[in-house]
Amino acid sequence: MSLLVSLIPESVPSRTSSATKALVHHPKSGRELVSKLIRARVYTTDSASDTEGHGSHTASTAAGNNVINSEFYDDAIAIGAFHAAEKGVLVMQSADNSGTAGLQALDSTAPWILTFAASTTDHLFGLSINSFSLNTTKVPLVYGLQATSYCDEASARINTKYELDDVSFVVPLSAITLSSEDYDSVISYLNSTKEPKAEILRSETTKDKFAPIVASFSSRGPNSIVPDILKACIDISAPGVDILAAYSPVASPSTTTIDTRRVKYNIISGTSMSCPHVAGVAAYVKTFHPHWSPSAIKSALITTAFPMDAPRNQGAEFAYGSGHVNPVKAIDPGLVYDTVEGDNIRFLCSIGYDEGSIKIIAGNNTSCPKNSTKMLPRDFNYPTLTALVPAGKPFKVTFHRTVTNVAVARSTYNATIATP
Repeated sequence: MSLLVSLIPESVPSRTSSATKALVHHPKSGRELVSKLIRARVYTTDSASDTEGHGSHTASTAAGNNVINSEFYDDAIAIGAFHAAEKGVLVMQSADNSGTAGLQALDSTAPWILTFAASTTDHLFGLSINSFSLNTTKVPLVYGLQATSYCDEASARINTKYELDDVSFVVPLSAITLSSEDYDSVISYLNSTKEPKAEILRSETTKDKFAPIVASFSSRGPNSIVPDILKACIDISAPGVDILAAYSPVASPSTTTIDTRRVKYNIISGTSMSCPHVAGVAAYVKTFHPHWSPSAIKSALITTAFPMDAPRNQGAEFAYGSGHVNPVKAIDPGLVYDTVEGDNIRFLCSIGYDEGSIKIIAGNNTSCPKNSTKMLPRDFNYPTLTALVPAGKPFKVTFHRTVTNVAVARSTYNATIATP
């Protein structure tokens, strides 16, 4: 079967990694996949070629996109995704990299879009120095702002209060990224002596036993427009920290103009790096279930996600959604929360959208079905259960869901509730 993964909006390399090599066929499905760049089109510049490396990086993994959010009828991406979903296309959205802004840094509320966070994996790329010749074992310790020739202090790739401390970068000079605690210690040392010194030690191999952890840069929820749907801005988490993939041959690995190095592969972090992982998993699930709807595939990914440790993740479910993506389990979810034609319109009516707003989104004369305005938003057939309740008071909430058994006939399922 044929699968198409679209990259929006991105530039692409003129030559892609393994563009004509078939992947090893899966022993269970017996299928093979040949990667091919079908078409690249651009409307704002003369060429769709990648000059920054970002597009090559995401494309070589699978696909990626960045989305700006607002009310559905004001959001061109949400409207376009609505039409794609109605035509059987699963639309995905990177959560953006505004995690340091705190909760509600992103309003990705459209339930027909699958949104994901960036998280770590159990491998760590250590901070190392390569291609530098140091003639002495002792070198001055310099604060990046003092050393850079750029006006922007961030050009030194240092940790200002707006930067991050859990990702790796390629930089054109000897540098190191620090946690906020270590940063304070180093600054204190710098200010305590006229001749600060730094010592470079051998690299060590370590394993991140706490992974997966949502990256600090990954945007958090909660859902500010429809709080009764635990889209929380985030549906699921996927690898997005220190991802090694193909890179544009015309872009520098550090993205600085003075860096003349060129590499075939680079390590990059961001929710854009999570996107190709989720898109690849969705395509993988589609090969086993070619007739599944976008909502069924999305349900499979969400309900089979690997549970994540709430205390170790700032924002908990608002940061990682249902958990870390699990490709193996996603092909056999047992039950799926599917949607049928008209469900998305009924959902819009349930949150109070008038006829004019719905026509803008649907692109036709669609109006609210009978009794749809009486539907509660939390009764939308979504694979999570959420309700907005008063703090510190007893409450009773009823949810309505329709599940479809995609496992063997006459299967028996038992429901349990566990405290996170």
